[in-house]
Amino acid sequence: MTTGMDYLKIEQSSTHPLIIECQHALLDRLWEKCGLPQSGHMLDIGPGKGLYTRYFLDRGFQVDCVDIDPAMRATFLDLGCKFETADLRTMPLPFPDASFDLIWCSHVIEHIPDVHRFVRDLFRAVKPGGYVILRTPDLARIGWQFWHDPTHLHPFIKVSLEKILRLGGFESVFCSNCDLPEIKGLHRIRAYRWFPSLLFKGTNLIAVGRRAD
Repeated sequence: MTTGMDYLKIEQSSTHPLIIECQHALLDRLWEKCGLPQSGHMLDIGPGKGLYTRYFLDRGFQVDCVDIDPAMRATFLDLGCKFETADLRTMPLPFPDASFDLIWCSHVIEHIPDVHRFVRDLFRAVKPGGYVILRTPDLARIGWQFWHDPTHLHPFIKVSLEKILRLGGFESVFCSNCDLPEIKGLHRIRAYRWFPSLLFKGTNLIAVGRRAD
């Protein structure tokens, strides 16, 4: 029998198979909804332990990674990725103009002091016709809990995330809440298999912007 504490551990784990399954299902749905590229050269900003990087590699993308922390460099090099270290709070992306077909940026933008500069730099680095995907907490859903992380600097709601993309030069393609609702238990984690729309009901936001051809 699985206890409530077991549920909690699973929900807080980014490496439990059920959580990985959910995250991959979310990306599968996003690719379908937005007609995202099926291959090409992409950038993973702030890749963490590589949960999403591995998904992108399995899809057949050539993946570059950039992170403030060099500790995972060997891991990503072993995966076949290029890895650059940069503090994007103060530095531009260390890549030439129009380098990428797709840029994935999950839970980074809320840590950036000058979000306008950051999004303009994303626009610079993506190819004409390419896409950027931003993922960040939704202040409207989590409220003051946003500030539990003292490194958070810039909160977003749906309308402001869409606007920051447009101000940076992107055509806003899609913006929605994402991840599963805050209902505890494995029954909820598995429920998306029957009700995929649950993957777009959670406390994070996900936005897709396209650079015009």
